[in-house]
Amino acid sequence: MFFLRLVEYTVIAIVVLFGITQVLVPFFKDQPLFPILRKSDVTAAKARLAEAEEDLEVAHIDREADRTTKRVDKVRPSAPQS
Repeated sequence: MFFLRLVEYTVIAIVVLFGITQVLVPFFKDQPLFPILRKSDVTAAKARLAEAEEDLEVAHIDREADRTTKRVDKVRPSAPQS
């Protein structure tokens, strides 16, 4: 009997906590309700952002490599053809 009461109180506490964190807090902060359902969107957006930043870094490195290659070509005389 004690175990059933403990389970009952635990379930009630979980439901109340869920209601507070997913409905009341976002409501008063003027945010969308049920933020737990939006985490996948945020994760996907963060992944796209990380990929775009990586692509940008690669583009910067490629551009710097091209500049350096051009400077080397200007400084180094071309080798005579045999």
